[in-house]
Amino acid sequence: MNDAQWFDDAFSRDLPMLRAQGEGQEMEFKREFPQQASDLAKEIAAFATSNTGTILLGVEDNGDLVGLAGVGNAEERDTLLRRLEGICSGSIKPAVTPRVTWAMENDCVVLAITVSKGSEPIYYSQGKPYLRHITTSRPAEPHEVVALICDYLSHRLGPSAENDDEETSFFSELSAILNRILVWAETPAEQRMLNPWLEEWRSDYEAEARHLRELAATDIAVRKGIDERIHDVARALDEVASFRLTLGCGDKLESKASHARDMTFSLKTETVDHIPLSEESLRLVRNAIREASRKVAALAERAQEMADSGRIEELQSEVGSVGNQLMQLSFYDLDTIGPDAAHSVREIGLAMRLLEVARIYMDGGKSIQRIVDEVGDCSRRLEELVERIGNGPT
Repeated sequence: MNDAQWFDDAFSRDLPMLRAQGEGQEMEFKREFPQQASDLAKEIAAFATSNTGTILLGVEDNGDLVGLAGVGNAEERDTLLRRLEGICSGSIKPAVTPRVTWAMENDCVVLAITVSKGSEPIYYSQGKPYLRHITTSRPAEPHEVVALICDYLSHRLGPSAENDDEETSFFSELSAILNRILVWAETPAEQRMLNPWLEEWRSDYEAEARHLRELAATDIAVRKGIDERIHDVARALDEVASFRLTLGCGDKLESKASHARDMTFSLKTETVDHIPLSEESLRLVRNAIREASRKVAALAERAQEMADSGRIEELQSEVGSVGNQLMQLSFYDLDTIGPDAAHSVREIGLAMRLLEVARIYMDGGKSIQRIVDEVGDCSRRLEELVERIGNGPT
């Protein structure tokens, strides 16, 4: 097979070096084309969600070369590629189109599948969202799904999106971070202070502090003279995240949380709020609210069935995720899409978010029914809001 012309010479020369580098955030090895389509689909979905990456088929996990069997002629190779096409268009949602390259080393055939980071926020395999974490492709946690969607929306809904320059990107990212912080700040303390939210809240603040420090180090932050202000907010978040929890510490922790909230509001007011959203951004906001309304309406229709089949926690999680997205949207300047729109979006979003941690009691199903009824109420309120803000441009 050395004389064949179907493999890439340059890639073949690089193959020993790629194998020696080992698996990582951008590289995955597989001994053979998996018998189970899901084994390959999750790897492709994870790269499409997280970052561009390459899967080498015909390489052991430790980097040893084994080669692919049954690809000695064009018909066999075409059959394998058709299997790959079926996975990428059928098992993965949204569909992806990877780049494939054949390589040859010591008469062993290797197929390289290069997956670009997708244009959508999350990619699914068999209905599960996947992301890449160092050497592993794993299902994304619910809070990670929310963060990915919110990051995606923030880049589309940033201020003055018509001027896609470095400064616009900076303020879009800053706005998105501050909005994520404020979602927690606007969540009632009695809910924030209880698990599972207590640890999630502090973990999120730690992550956002890190993101803020990265922004503070940019030339734009220094040039605008806001780098120290951003660092101050990051330090306030770190104080919440690193606070040592002891019995009866709630008041002290809430004092630090209030300080972080005030500093975040102040920074947002002085640096972001004066920048108006573009017409395109406002169109996307309307669309996002409409989509949220449809999602919640569908959940309301299934709510009783989900509750009766023991899936009440799934219902709570899905409603809470949409509520989180709505709350983040509410911190943008939405006055131009309708009177009091921001307040209404935030109020409905918070109600939905709180349903995620609503307690279930041994009360003959009353607490479960209360959740089902409130999902329906949130759906009706969202539908009324959509009618009030009108269609606008679509």
